[in-house]
Parts: sequence; structure tokens; C-alpha cells
Amino acid sequence: MAHVIDQLPGEFIEASRGTVINYQKIDHLELLGNGKIDVLMTNQQRVQMSRRKIKNLKEKLGI
Repeated sequence: MAHVIDQLPGEFIEASRGTVINYQKIDHLELLGNGKIDVLMTNQQRVQMSRRKIKNLKEKLGI
């Protein structure tokens, strides 16, 4: 998966082991009680962010 992500433009990030998202297409985030984040995309898809990947998402979003 890392090889594929390296070939994608910079707006793509890994959300979990098998999921890659375009962070510029995020509509909003939902914080879950278990410390995880659900990402709701502009196309109404819901993606659960891996806890290991949340730091990278925050850096990309500037939060």
C-alpha cells in the first residue's frame, strides 16, 4: 500500500490499512467515544480513521 500512496498526489492520505482518501474532499469529522474519528466525505461516504493515522490527518488539515 505504501508504494501506491507514494505514487498518488499529495492530497491523498492513508486512512487505514486498505483505505486511501483525498483529504480535500472531507465534508466533516465525527469524534467517536472510543478515541477514533469517522471521516464523512463530500460524496456521503463514511470512513473510519485508524488511530495510527489520525496524527497525519491533523497535520494535513492544520489542526
